[in-house]
Amino acid sequence: GQPAISYHDYDTDNVKFARFSSPSWTTQAVASAGIEGNVTSLAFGPDGKPAISYTLSFFGFLKFVRFDGATWTNE
Repeated sequence: GQPAISYHDYDTDNVKFARFSSPSWTTQAVASAGIEGNVTSLAFGPDGKPAISYTLSFFGFLKFVRFDGATWTNE
């Protein structure tokens, strides 16, 4: 019921998750390390919690983080 996106914030070089809850968007940094996150993909598990995959652009490695309800963890 609430729109959400994942994206790379080029100002901070963080992978971020944003969710709209009227009247505004809230954002969370989920990963940071300079060149990370040029390409992100967001999905929701059966429990409704978000998960994001992203690439390390320089190396082409795929990374994955999941929100457990309190923190974002690397898988």
